Amino acid sequence: MKKSLLIVSGILVVTLLILFGCKKKDPVEPCDNTGRICITNKLDSIATIKIMQMNHVFDLDKDFMECLIVTGDNPYTFKVSCNTFYLDTTIMILSCDDLQLILE
Repeated sequence: MKKSLLIVSGILVVTLLILFGCKKKDPVEPCDNTGRICITNKLDSIATIKIMQMNHVFDLDKDFMECLIVTGDNPYTFKVSCNTFYLDTTIMILSCDDLQLILE
């Protein structure tokens, strides 16, 4: 009687471990799939910055910095203009990136 109770208990424990212990987990995106880019203006005047993919335009004063959180693993096109300077560049921002764009 003791042997059969021990065998049944062992089978029950193994069955419960198989049923509840081996579940697949959903993959977790690192950094919530976001990246960060900081733009610093070292020019002599105010710079106007347009991010094409976000339809976002803002002015950045001299010696100031603006940081943006963007969706990772995407290219972003930045159009920067001021009195004597024009820049049009595309940067690939990956997940967990922490980039800095300095306008000089």
